[in-house]
Amino acid sequence: MTARTPNPLRTTLAALEISRWALLQAVLTGAAATSSAVALLAVSAWLITRAWQMPPVLDLSVAVVAVRALGIGRGVLRYAERLGTHHLALHGLVRLREQVYTRLATTPLAGHPVQGLRYGDVLARIGADIDRIGDVVIKSMVPMASAALVGVASVGLSACFNGWAALGLAAALLVSGVLSPWWSYRLGQASQAELVAAHAAVSAALHTHLQARQELRVAGRIHTHRQVVADAEARLAAAHQRAARPHQWADAVHLLAMLGAVAAALVAGQQAVAAGQLSAPAWGLLCLLPLAAVEVCAGLPSAALQMAASTAAAARISALLRPEDSAPPTAETVAAPVQSGVGLVADGLEVGWQHPLPDLPRDLLVQPGQMVLLTGPNGSGKSTLGLTLAGLLPALAGRITADAPVFYAAADGHIFGTTLRDNLLLACPDPCAEGVEADLWQALEQVGLADWARELPEGLDTPLASGGASMSGGQRRRLLLARALLTQARYLILDEPTEHLDADGAAGVWDLLHQLADQRRYGILAITHTPHPQRSEGNARMCHLTTLSCTFSSEE
Repeated sequence: MTARTPNPLRTTLAALEISRWALLQAVLTGAAATSSAVALLAVSAWLITRAWQMPPVLDLSVAVVAVRALGIGRGVLRYAERLGTHHLALHGLVRLREQVYTRLATTPLAGHPVQGLRYGDVLARIGADIDRIGDVVIKSMVPMASAALVGVASVGLSACFNGWAALGLAAALLVSGVLSPWWSYRLGQASQAELVAAHAAVSAALHTHLQARQELRVAGRIHTHRQVVADAEARLAAAHQRAARPHQWADAVHLLAMLGAVAAALVAGQQAVAAGQLSAPAWGLLCLLPLAAVEVCAGLPSAALQMAASTAAAARISALLRPEDSAPPTAETVAAPVQSGVGLVADGLEVGWQHPLPDLPRDLLVQPGQMVLLTGPNGSGKSTLGLTLAGLLPALAGRITADAPVFYAAADGHIFGTTLRDNLLLACPDPCAEGVEADLWQALEQVGLADWARELPEGLDTPLASGGASMSGGQRRRLLLARALLTQARYLILDEPTEHLDADGAAGVWDLLHQLADQRRYGILAITHTPHPQRSEGNARMCHLTTLSCTFSSEE
């Protein structure tokens, strides 16, 4: 027997850590608010019918006060229900996002499904998809439970006056509150999954268009990619239309169920009044009660469709929370460390996103105290090789081993819209350790940013613009290099470490890398398409290095 696949929505809802008592309070408050609306219509019907008989005004005083109390109570209770459900959902979303971020930060990315996603898709998952998980509490769970309680109470109240009318109301509630939402859910599963995927596709296309607009313009593909975005939006619009069809069927079924319940109350009530078993005011109440009771179920098909959408979103979130359930088997990569002192070793390596890239080195050794230059033209696969060696991209074949942590510094590493201190601390293994302040300044001193940091208005606490917009390209590159030094990794894979630097600045960075390899015994793989600067005293091999290898040239 095969193991039963856990329901992704149930698994993800468990991650919200919602208090059952708080959820019960929200359901009871919602049921009380809905009951006030139903009772308001019922009492109003009795009051109007009884007033027609012109009784003493004192006979109507209780009903008049009840109408006022129910009208006020409906609004107050609905507001309290909104506060309770949103409190539950928002706090649950905080916990869910925290778990997703923690899992992404602590799970090895080799073979992780996030590696096959575009940035825009990842943003859609941790943004809109997680919000849809919270919506299932507000728009599905609480309304469904509240409607169930009110429906049972309404049938019980109707049964107190006439059994046949209660039976007709129960049948109408069964059709409108159970069968119609269930059928809407079944019809909407595929369309809601398509809608969620279409939203993610638009997000990914827009993100690519906005982030790479300069490159697309230079390549002459900006208009082509605008059409890609337009096509994604057209597919989203079509998905919205298909997702609306279950609503149409549900509205028709709801109206028919309501008419049937009212007709049953009219017929049964008429016979009861003729037989002297029911008063005229009670008959009025009995006829108008189905209007309010069945109306409670009007939103349940939408709640069912929201559950279908949240289930589709939960499946996408589960791939981040439980990557072992969705990640395909990969080649043996980044396995157990080899014996101490051997270094970062690649044996029979094949790298690529889907197919192996040709002419890349299959065997590689980077030892402590050694710097290896990997050069070649743009698009030849240098960055892909670096990602694979760092364990951020699964190898298609071969084996990678390392006797110490490996850190990959991307050429487009992100500068966050927070303080300089926080941008550095995120690379520290223990940001709260003693002496971390001195480590930050030492890293800035090594990369040549200490004087710039001291001149900032608030020093390390100066806010930086998101993306590094408040820094020059050279300052941004040096800050990314400072992060690499703070990670305490012994093997650094640096993608374009001298990009955006002038000749003197680039020479200073190369000097720093030479010192790290020679004096601090770092193993460094520098990925670059620019030639290594030569020194006046000789070639690069004389720069206090154990070994400097430039064997991987344009052949990659």
